[in-house]
Amino acid sequence: MNTIISPDITGEVPSFGDTRLPARFWVKARTIESGCWQWTSNLRRGYGHYHLRIGGTDAKVRAHRHAYEPLVGVIPDGLHVDHLCRNRGCVNPAHLQAVTQAENNHRQMTTHCGRGHLFDEANTYRDSRSRQCRTCRRERNRASRKRVALRRSTPTSLAEMQRANGTPIGGA
Repeated sequence: MNTIISPDITGEVPSFGDTRLPARFWVKARTIESGCWQWTSNLRRGYGHYHLRIGGTDAKVRAHRHAYEPLVGVIPDGLHVDHLCRNRGCVNPAHLQAVTQAENNHRQMTTHCGRGHLFDEANTYRDSRSRQCRTCRRERNRASRKRVALRRSTPTSLAEMQRANGTPIGGA
């Protein structure tokens, strides 16, 4: 992967452990082979979350945004911080870039589904608003049909269970 190095506003390239962030931030991250600074603490939907005390009130912020501002600069109004590395848990400012929502959405167009199947013409189902992996859709439908068949074949009332087991109704 070609890493884009984002210098901060002073022209300096941030390094892991930079003192502009507190030590308690850095113990929650580690460097990994890809060059990402992987958040190892609280993750939600893949994004790192960091707890701050702001004006006597506890606040949760996204860890990558908290790293970006002191190490690169203020995030302009209306811009989102995009992960160039596509790793939502990364807090390395060299892998982050402030972009518009439209640009962020465009960059997120994936080539594979969440289970790794390729989105190509043969394996992509499209409706008016979205696309789905045909392989995953087929697997979901098969599993659904099995659940329905199992429900239909499973007795639901005491009388049905007694008939299925050959037990006389009424208990004798």
